[in-house]
Amino acid sequence: MEIVTVLDFSAVMGVLSVLAFFFSVSRKAEGFYEETIENPDPSGFSILVGGIIMGLHKLYQLIFKRYHILVLRITLFTFGAAFLIMGAGVWFLI
Repeated sequence: MEIVTVLDFSAVMGVLSVLAFFFSVSRKAEGFYEETIENPDPSGFSILVGGIIMGLHKLYQLIFKRYHILVLRITLFTFGAAFLIMGAGVWFLI
């Protein structure tokens, strides 16, 4: 594996883990998709992330009627930890 590939993968996983950790502790984790539709960025990344969070939120509202926000935050925290482990674990493969 080339070092540039490892650096790129680590950077992407680091950004994804920071975003997931941020949304797991933010006050408006469930309303993020409403803000992204109002003010989209040119890259479309926030619309994609907002769509994923919106889908999870709607699904959790159907399944977990009372604790859907807590389950959404736990899911985001879990994905943040997984992205962080993948970003650091790739260094052991080289």
